[in-house]
Amino acid sequence: SYTKKDMVQIILRHTLPDAVLDKGISTDQLNITEEGAYELLNMLGNEIDVSGMRPVERAIHDIVSKINLIRSLGSSNDISLSYRLSDFNGFPYTI
Repeated sequence: SYTKKDMVQIILRHTLPDAVLDKGISTDQLNITEEGAYELLNMLGNEIDVSGMRPVERAIHDIVSKINLIRSLGSSNDISLSYRLSDFNGFPYTI
């Protein structure tokens, strides 16, 4: 089992870069801070205790997919996204 510190490093070094490249976004266009990664882990709580990194990977891929959708719609303005995971549980997604 990983510590939260280990999980944050996995998110920053592997999970997020893999997710953004999978969606055709460059790694300099989308980033997550260490604080954001810790917050994500705190929100997932018991899910990561039971399933390890799988829920984290799903959450990161869901977030990146939604951001990619916004990007593909051609919005040139900064968009503030809520960081509650419940907002990323499926369509329709309201900004």
